Amino acid sequence: SSISDIKQRLGGNEYEVNRLGAVIPDDLFSVNRPDLIEWLESVNSYESMIRGLVDIKYSPSVNRILFKLRDFQGYTGRKLDSNSFGPKWIKYGDSAHVFACGTGKTGVLVEDAPSACAVGLLEGYTGISLLGTTLTSNHKVELFTYSNLIVCLDPDAASKSITISESLQ
Repeated sequence: SSISDIKQRLGGNEYEVNRLGAVIPDDLFSVNRPDLIEWLESVNSYESMIRGLVDIKYSPSVNRILFKLRDFQGYTGRKLDSNSFGPKWIKYGDSAHVFACGTGKTGVLVEDAPSACAVGLLEGYTGISLLGTTLTSNHKVELFTYSNLIVCLDPDAASKSITISESLQ
């Protein structure tokens, strides 16, 4: 297969990847289009952005909403077109760090960035996203900075919740 065949198979998208994650797109814009705001509202992330708890950008070149990883040069990007080929989530830049939202002393471990944003709105809580269902050593370092931890994964990951809870004790 040639590069053009592969590119065509991927829906015309090319992802340049370095050892840390995909290269951060050059075209990051503030989220101000009504359709983007509506999407952020639908996943309970807009208010966290407005309150300054999270930095969220939009990249038209990859048609993704990018949630900035706190204090680092990295993002986790959610594709907006569910009909396009490719992963739902892609990490960009320095993606070795975790996504967290909120200022509370009780950490709530969730699967994705929008869920972390929703938790971060609650006083006393910080949402920490696994960005999937795998607990990494970076997550463990982050999690041990909280006075209390709650594991709150989606219902289809119930057994994973138990495994993660046991690994943190």
